[in-house]
Amino acid sequence: MPAGGVASPSGPGPGMGAVVRAGVFGKLPARGDFLRLGLPRDFVDAWDLWWQRGLLSVREIAGEDWVAAWLEAPVWRFVLPPGLLGRDGVAGVWLPSVDRAGRYFPLTVAAVAPFDWAERPGDLHGFLAGAEQAGLDALEKDLDPDAVLGLAMAALEGSGGPAAQQQVVAERGLAAWWTEGAPRVAPRAERGRRLPEGRAFAGLIDDGWGVDRG
Repeated sequence: MPAGGVASPSGPGPGMGAVVRAGVFGKLPARGDFLRLGLPRDFVDAWDLWWQRGLLSVREIAGEDWVAAWLEAPVWRFVLPPGLLGRDGVAGVWLPSVDRAGRYFPLTVAAVAPFDWAERPGDLHGFLAGAEQAGLDALEKDLDPDAVLGLAMAALEGSGGPAAQQQVVAERGLAAWWTEGAPRVAPRAERGRRLPEGRAFAGLIDDGWGVDRG
């Protein structure tokens, strides 16, 4: 079994008996380089490229104001179907972060699996709740990388059960991303066959940037 992997919770569904891997990618305030633990390269490389394009768009649209908005950006939860960014399905959260050299980039806590997470809402929401708390603890408590990975794996092991009282945002075959909001972003949920680009990406950081005022 690969590092960061556990057998998926038993029960009906396409993930039964599969290996699911949890991990982290991005920036931590105490480190000067990228953190990448537990997640497969095909996802990380594609996710990184999407972020590089997106942050370039944000800088072009917002200018010097982008850093202030970044520091107030919300936590976003997301689901990606198999084949969108890498071979597997992905569920995770990203939080605005920065490294000790002052370079801004998100911290992502995610899990990959050979199935579509939208078909496992109980596992999905159980993991995402733990993943979000892991990310918050990593930033607020200045945790070391191994501790963050341990929290990600614990979130995966704690998933399962009914998706009671949870809004089922994900839909099979589609990417989904949703947030409870922040000072510059209203609570919302979105779905699509692709992830947002350009102004749509910038709107993840500040609602006003997602509107073309030209």
